[in-house]
Amino acid sequence: NGGGSYCATGTGVAVGLAGSQSGISYQLYNGSTATGTAVPGSGSAITFGMQTAAGSYSVRATNDVTGCVNDMSGTVDVMINDLPVQQPVLSIGSSYCAGGEGVNILLNSSEVGIHYQLYTGSTMMGAAMPGTGGVIDLGAQTVPGSYYVIGTNTVTGCTQLMSGSPAIVINPLPTAFTLTGGGPYCEGSAGSVINQSGSQTGVTYQLYNTTGPVGAPVAGNGGPVTFGAQPAGSYVVIGTNNISECTNQMSGTVSAIFRAAPTAFDVTGGGAYCAGGAGVEVGISNTQNGLSYQLYKGGVLMTTITGNGGDMSFGMQTVAGTYSILATNPATGCINAMTGSVAVIRNEVPASYDVTGGGTYCSGTGGVAIGVAQSQAGMSYQLYRGATPVTGATQAGTGSAISFGMLTTSGAYAVIATNTTTGCTSNMNGSVTVTEYALPEAFAVTGGGSYCSSPTATGLPVGVMSSAPGISYQLYRDGTPVGAAIAGTGSPISFGDQMDAGVYTVMGKNTTTLCTQMMGGSVTIIVNPTVVPGIEMSSALGTTVCIGSLVTFSSSS
Repeated sequence: NGGGSYCATGTGVAVGLAGSQSGISYQLYNGSTATGTAVPGSGSAITFGMQTAAGSYSVRATNDVTGCVNDMSGTVDVMINDLPVQQPVLSIGSSYCAGGEGVNILLNSSEVGIHYQLYTGSTMMGAAMPGTGGVIDLGAQTVPGSYYVIGTNTVTGCTQLMSGSPAIVINPLPTAFTLTGGGPYCEGSAGSVINQSGSQTGVTYQLYNTTGPVGAPVAGNGGPVTFGAQPAGSYVVIGTNNISECTNQMSGTVSAIFRAAPTAFDVTGGGAYCAGGAGVEVGISNTQNGLSYQLYKGGVLMTTITGNGGDMSFGMQTVAGTYSILATNPATGCINAMTGSVAVIRNEVPASYDVTGGGTYCSGTGGVAIGVAQSQAGMSYQLYRGATPVTGATQAGTGSAISFGMLTTSGAYAVIATNTTTGCTSNMNGSVTVTEYALPEAFAVTGGGSYCSSPTATGLPVGVMSSAPGISYQLYRDGTPVGAAIAGTGSPISFGDQMDAGVYTVMGKNTTTLCTQMMGGSVTIIVNPTVVPGIEMSSALGTTVCIGSLVTFSSSS
C-alpha cells in the first residue's frame, strides 16, 4: 500500500505492506532496483518509509530460513509533481504617503494553472489570482510590512514561494498646522500677512491662491512661519516632506480682503499770527461722510472732527508747528494721510515798555515831552492821542529810550509798537496825559509917573487895571520883586504908592497851576529932585508955555 504523488522538494510518499510475517524479510523495489534495506516482518503492517524517487514500487518477501521468496500482491506508483516555477515578486515603489492608495505588488511572470496568493506575515492579502502566463498585478497594498507570494498548482496542490519579499513603508504626512492672519487690509499697504501656527523641520511649505503657487516655498523651522503680506485673494498652504515628498494641506483657508483708503484731500489754512492773537485756521478742502479726521502737530493729536461731505475747519490754531491730517474710516480702520501740510507760525509781539513823560504845561512854554523808556531795533513806535495816531509822531526803535518830542495838545497819549517785518503790534505800558494850563490874563499895569522928592512926598501909586481870583500878582521894580504878592479879586488892585524911581512891572501867577504871565505894559516912576534955590527957570516963550514946549534951566545941579 501507499505510493501516490508528492511535490518536488517534498519528503516523498510512504510505501508499506498491509501485513507481515515474523521470520520473513520484506524488500522494497523501484522497478527492478532494490530500495533501501529489507524490513523484517512483525506479524502486522510494516512501512518502508517515505519514498522520493518516482517509479513503480513492489515488495518481495524472503523466508529468512528457507530462502523462499514471494512477490507481494500489487504495486504502487510514486510520482513527483513539479512545483510552480519560482517567479520574482516586485513592488512599484517601496513606500507611500499616509492616506494614499498604497504600493502595487506585481508578479513578474506567471503560469497558467497556478494560483498566486499574496501574504504579509501569515495574513492573506486578498484572493488568490490565477496565472495568465504574464505579469500579474496583485493590487495596491496599504498595510506596512514585508510581502511574499505563494504559487499553488490547482491540480497537484504543489506550492512554491515566489522569489523576493518587497517591503512597504507608510510615510506620514506633514502635520496639518493652522493658517492664521489674512483678513482686511487697507489700500496703500502690501496686503494681509498670512502666517502658519507651526512647522516641521524637513518640510517645505508652499502658499497657493486660486491661480497657483504664490512666492517661494518656506522651509519649516519647528516653529511658526510667515508667508508675508499678500494681496486680495483666498489662500491655502501645502506642506511637502523634503525626503518622502508626501504632501498635506494645512488646516484652514485664509482670505486677504482689500479695503479702500480714505480719499486724500488737501490740508488748508495755516500761516502766521501775532502772539496773543486768535491764531490761524487749519482745515481740509473736502471730507467724506462719517470718516474721522485727526489733526496732528508733529506726532501730537490736536483735535478730531467727523467728515460731512464738504470742506471743514479744525478751528483756530495757536501752537506753532507743522500741521498734518490723518483720515480714518471707522468701519474698516483704514487710514490715509491727507495731501500736504501747513505751518502755523507764532510771531512774537514787540516787548512792552513804559510810556514816559507827559504832565502839565503853561500856554506858550513849548509843551511836555513824551517817550518810551526802552525800544527794540526793527520796531516802529507810533504815538496816539486817544485812538488817533499823532501825525509825524513815529520813531524807529534803537534799543534805547526814544522820545516823540514836546507835545502841546492836551489829551491822553499812548504808544503802539509795530514789528516792521511781521506787522505784529503791542501796546506800550500805560499812558500819559498832556494838560495845557492857560496863562493869567494880562491886565494893564497902571500908575507911575514923576513926583518931586521932598520930605513930605508919598510917591506914586502902581496897580493893575483888573485882576482875577486865584491869581497872585507880584510887583517888580527893574526886575526885582517889590513887597508881597497880592491875590486877585476880580477888580483892579493897587500895590500902593511907590517911592523908588524905576520901571515897574507886574507878574500874575495862577496859584493852582503856577502859570505866570506879565501884565500888560509897565509904568515908570521918576523922582524929581527938589529945586535948588537961586537957579532961575526961564522960558524963551515967556511965562506961559504950552505942554510939550522946551523948558530950560539956566543952571542945574
